[in-house]
Amino acid sequence: MENPTREPGQEGLLLISIGSRSIRSFVDDSLVALRLKDAELLLDFAQPAFVQPITQQWEQLAREIRNRIRPCLDDPAIERFHLFYRGPVAIPPLLGALFAGHRPLVVYQWHDSHYVRVYTLDRRFLIATD
Repeated sequence: MENPTREPGQEGLLLISIGSRSIRSFVDDSLVALRLKDAELLLDFAQPAFVQPITQQWEQLAREIRNRIRPCLDDPAIERFHLFYRGPVAIPPLLGALFAGHRPLVVYQWHDSHYVRVYTLDRRFLIATD
């Protein structure tokens, strides 16, 4: 059976957890308040083990995440991506570099037992001079 063609304008969720299990249940608890309950889950990546940032394992992990996200960038139905992240600080800037020039990437942070919107990386942010 063929998948029906999706309409453009979809919101896409990217969940990444490093050093812990999946954050999906925590994100699910926040989606209604964030008006994202109908967003499509594109990636739920979890690396439960802690990864030392100075090891080759860290670089391999970053490559794996990059390779899983690249196909999402080519999805014409997704208008905006929403990144929910738990782990070392190094990965979100790398993801920002991947998304530069593509559609907006909204980044969320865990705060007071739920996720909150922190900032949006998009073309306007990249070319701003203020």
